Amino acid sequence: MAATVQNFGPISYQVMHNIDRDRWDGYKMGEHKLADGYIGETDHLVFELGTAQGQTPYTPMLEAIFCRHNRDDRPDGRDAPSLSVGDVIVIEPENGDMAWAYAVESVGFRPTYVTAEDRIGATYRALFIDR
Repeated sequence: MAATVQNFGPISYQVMHNIDRDRWDGYKMGEHKLADGYIGETDHLVFELGTAQGQTPYTPMLEAIFCRHNRDDRPDGRDAPSLSVGDVIVIEPENGDMAWAYAVESVGFRPTYVTAEDRIGATYRALFIDR
């Protein structure tokens, strides 16, 4: 089966950091608290999507965001830790559709929901850096 070329961007996204210590089993709605993190846009991205099992149209973009927020020169390097298991990336599609949330897993990303009860309403920096 041939790969499909997909154009993205720029698309708005937000990083949410899981602040619970037992986050290594991944984010679970209703069980973990999330601090607001970086809000930004992707660059214009073009990906060739394969047919890998579990891959969504957003998987290549999520991988690009994950890489961006794990570099030494990441945009929020002074405000928050790098992305890791249990954190969540929220994608705002450019057509104004409903936002999609993806939990960072040990391998890949899992679609999820973020409830108002899970969001603590403060940034990671306010909670842990500016004390």
